[in-house]
Amino acid sequence: MAPQTIAVIGGLDADLIMISSRIPGPGESVLANEYIEALGGKGANFAIAAYRTCHKRPVQDDEAAVEGLSLAYDGIEVKMIGAVGDDQYGGKFIVELNKNGIDTSGIVTVPDTRSSVCFVMVEHLTRENRCLFSLGATATWKKEHFRNAEQLGGGAQMEITKDVVESKAAIVSGRERDEVNEDSWPTIAQEFLHRGVKNVVITLGARGAFYANEDGSAHCPAYEVVVRDTTGAG
Repeated sequence: MAPQTIAVIGGLDADLIMISSRIPGPGESVLANEYIEALGGKGANFAIAAYRTCHKRPVQDDEAAVEGLSLAYDGIEVKMIGAVGDDQYGGKFIVELNKNGIDTSGIVTVPDTRSSVCFVMVEHLTRENRCLFSLGATATWKKEHFRNAEQLGGGAQMEITKDVVESKAAIVSGRERDEVNEDSWPTIAQEFLHRGVKNVVITLGARGAFYANEDGSAHCPAYEVVVRDTTGAG
């Protein structure tokens, strides 16, 4: 049996994180307790999490599969579809994703363009954050990229800018983009299913997620958790 593929269409963002006792107000400067640079983006995070789950490797540096984990689908491949710039972060993304088992052949390196960057301010006590984005290479995406990306796998996790997600849904469903909104997601999910997508999942932030497959559809509320850090949580 040919290996199945999880194709992830999403963002690759270089995260520049500052953690401080509180978030500064207008015109105010606050000394940060810690500064961290990390490679992230919801798409990249999802791709790595999917690979580690399927291959019993919850930690990047594991030499072998961890015994005792119940989930393992060794025949599943994970491919990342996205865009990076030709700056210092673009190359790092390719290397890091490859180290984590991800097929990066769907990542476009855009010349003379910076990668997407996210500046994150985190409040130490509450772990609440504030983010500023510069889309960089992600903003260069066009509708044609999606048609090519659909050939890379059986499904797609769409975590990218709202305009791009709406364009994707509009293309496949045959609707105008202004017709694509939260109220129409159940109907559009069914249209994806009719076109051969096995599972459709629409994330709704703090409200949970909506899913649909051949067995039915439902809204799943989000879990109530103790918040440690909301960076990368969607």
